[in-house]
Amino acid sequence: MSANSIQTTRTPSSILGVDPRDNQESHFYLYGMGWILNDCDGKMVYSHGGAVDGFLSQVLFVPEEKLGIVVLTNTDKNNFYDDLTYEIRDAFLSLKYKNYSDASFQDFKAETLAKTHTIDSLKQIITLNKKPSLPISTYTVTYQNEVYGNITIDNKANTLKIHFSNHPDLIGKLEHIQNDNYLCTYSLPTMGIVEIPFTIENNKVTGLTLSVDPFIEFTTYQFKKIK
Repeated sequence: MSANSIQTTRTPSSILGVDPRDNQESHFYLYGMGWILNDCDGKMVYSHGGAVDGFLSQVLFVPEEKLGIVVLTNTDKNNFYDDLTYEIRDAFLSLKYKNYSDASFQDFKAETLAKTHTIDSLKQIITLNKKPSLPISTYTVTYQNEVYGNITIDNKANTLKIHFSNHPDLIGKLEHIQNDNYLCTYSLPTMGIVEIPFTIENNKVTGLTLSVDPFIEFTTYQFKKIK
């Protein structure tokens, strides 16, 4: 790759966050072409993480220091891969030690506790056996999202399940909570257990809002009924 091409990847194209206050770890987070750009101790830092089931990684480099760090871990759903990268970075830059891992672990425990409480509360409502506003058969159709493609919901053994056109091995088991909201338990544990609301208009199912665990994807996807 030419120097110009490399520089193009490091040119900001969008703003992720800016904090103008003094004494911050970073005053800005920008995004180039595949790189997150921010400052640390007055130096430019370029980084990006990667993930696939069971593995998390981070790549970071500081050109002014001729420093490059690659962290590969066979772990899932945690921030250790980031924390270790930052501790190595700080050590090379002679910065004061911060226990990033401990702070992340405390946040992780609090988040897990809150999520467990929420899911347990929803499961308690499920036991009340509240009925959806429409017959089950009206939910068992195909839905489409222009980005993802199609998903299909069927009803076998009196259980609604989502099937994914682009992920044939993935299944989402649906349990009605109330008000046409369902609890979706994915067959792949890392995808999580989430609440999925259906859209009802004029006594007809018109779509649903699909989500997964925020660690995997923090945005939601709107699916419209097509048949």
